[in-house]
Amino acid sequence: MKKIFTLLLAAGIAMAANAETLTVCDGTVENAYAPMYGLYYDTQGTICQMIYPEDMLTELQGATITKLTFFARDAFAFGEGTLQLGMGVIDQNAFESNVAVDGASPVATGAPVDGETELVFTLDQPFTYESGNLLVQTEVTKTASFKTAYFFGTSTTANNSLYQYKYSWSDTPYATAQAFLPKVEIEYTKDATAIQGMTADKTVAGVRYYNMAGQQMRQPSGATIVVTTYTDGTTSTSKIVK
Repeated sequence: MKKIFTLLLAAGIAMAANAETLTVCDGTVENAYAPMYGLYYDTQGTICQMIYPEDMLTELQGATITKLTFFARDAFAFGEGTLQLGMGVIDQNAFESNVAVDGASPVATGAPVDGETELVFTLDQPFTYESGNLLVQTEVTKTASFKTAYFFGTSTTANNSLYQYKYSWSDTPYATAQAFLPKVEIEYTKDATAIQGMTADKTVAGVRYYNMAGQQMRQPSGATIVVTTYTDGTTSTSKIVK
């Protein structure tokens, strides 16, 4: 029983260790159209699409994405609305014209919270990414007030973002592509067993915690290095963020 308990404990620690974040397009360029077009937050169905090329996402291969965070310059002041987040993998790595593309499936809902500067989507349906160009889409499903909102990111050599809305008197949507990608922090997990190489026949002898300066701690706090020692004399290390 004790051996089973320690194995489960070690497995739990290993799974926590695989919660990581990847930040892409970490720049100071400002754009008012992506990841949302604030001036049309009062228009049902307004969308923003972003294509993050595969070469930005090599670290995510085989990962399960659990949360996305975008970063605004100023505090939000929209009132209460709702954005639906969609994700998918597509062949094209940029918008070839001012036309939205298909391929995003709903994975979360979220909204800019008044007084905050981070637009956060915690995925209701975690998205597994293997490879390819990542399509991210936001769509207004509950309208709020309109106001310009600037988000940080980087300029791109191709049109990697697009916003689209439809005037009430027209059946044809209006869309414009932008040579910009917003900064996004992607939280993800990977298969603990594959990374840690844990096997059922190993028994844990002890676990030690160290901060990033190499000082031992009594329990995990912040970014922590976990060193697991097994009774056969082998050790494994992992990183967790509490």
